[in-house]
Amino acid sequence: MLGFRFVAAFGLMFLPLVACEDPGPPAEQLCEAGSLTGARWLDLGAVPGASSALSILIHGDEVLVGTEVGLFRRPLDGSGAWTPAGLEGLSVRVLRANPADPRHLVAGLGTPNFAALEGPPVRVSFDGGASWSAAGEEFFEPIGQLYDPIEDLVFTEDGSELYANSSVDSVVRSRDGGKTWAFVRGAPGGFGYPCHLQVADGAIYQGCEVVLDDATITRSTLTAEGLGAPKLLAGRDVLQNRRPNSMTRSPFHPGVVWAGLEGGLVRIEGEALRFVHRDEEGTGDDQAYMYVEGLWVDPCDEQHLVYAGAVNADRTAFPMFETFDGGKTRTRLTPPAGLTSDSWWIDRVDTDAVDGRTAAFAAMLDFGAPSQRAHVFVRIHDR
Repeated sequence: MLGFRFVAAFGLMFLPLVACEDPGPPAEQLCEAGSLTGARWLDLGAVPGASSALSILIHGDEVLVGTEVGLFRRPLDGSGAWTPAGLEGLSVRVLRANPADPRHLVAGLGTPNFAALEGPPVRVSFDGGASWSAAGEEFFEPIGQLYDPIEDLVFTEDGSELYANSSVDSVVRSRDGGKTWAFVRGAPGGFGYPCHLQVADGAIYQGCEVVLDDATITRSTLTAEGLGAPKLLAGRDVLQNRRPNSMTRSPFHPGVVWAGLEGGLVRIEGEALRFVHRDEEGTGDDQAYMYVEGLWVDPCDEQHLVYAGAVNADRTAFPMFETFDGGKTRTRLTPPAGLTSDSWWIDRVDTDAVDGRTAAFAAMLDFGAPSQRAHVFVRIHDR
């Protein structure tokens, strides 16, 4: 079991870009013929001046990437170039758009090693990122005189509420779009691994690794007052010490949440949880035992998944797998043509909310210092 995950910076190569095609038909028409079995890559290249790709968001016809030096944007079709999009000098750990109003963006600030912050950890935009305002004074911890960082943010499905995961398993709620917050579980100033959140079917799902390497996934019903008592869906007896690294939902498969783990991936619906895949450490294939940092779910067939992350070993193999049968069998994918790296780490994944065909991957690639850069590539699925 690894201790704190210290994220190294990684480098890249510039590759020729290919324009995206028309975004395609709506999901209902797209799915008439079943699974999206075809795919093609689009390489958006390096984010200038950034060594860590910490967050990613497909936002309309562009991609927004949060790094340790601020926010950047680029057209999703690969035209143009990466340009600054605000929050200069800040480490943008997580970035979300309100599903009810895509011009409403919320950024959570943090660091790769989960350290506390000197200022409020929330930035809010109501104009698509043209301007940002600081928020999150409620995250102040008076003993240390610092602010809790944010590891995860999630809007409810109707966009009316926003939840943040602060230190350890603390949950903080905003009912005004991120301008003010209230702790509904825990308090500022905890010490330990951060947790991850997702909302589905009127409940908060939270994946954590707690003291003594116990991994847990809980479900708490959303109430007018805050959160119901957490119900344990899986603990050490099921997960062992497999730390949850990501929580994903798809608007095309309501009520289902996928949790990416250290060495595994689970599917959750209601209070039912099952492994999609599970690897064991020390079984001879160190390049398969990876931290699953995110996934794409086929909008037409939830048995078809693409999931990615980083391994515990030397990270020489491309850390992305595809399954068409819900995890019974899987294939390691190859990277975009011409893209190589001495070390791979895919840290965040986002999927477009229009028809679900496009997945964007925020990666950190390494050719050895000083050529270390954040890199973004897109996988467009069709048939």
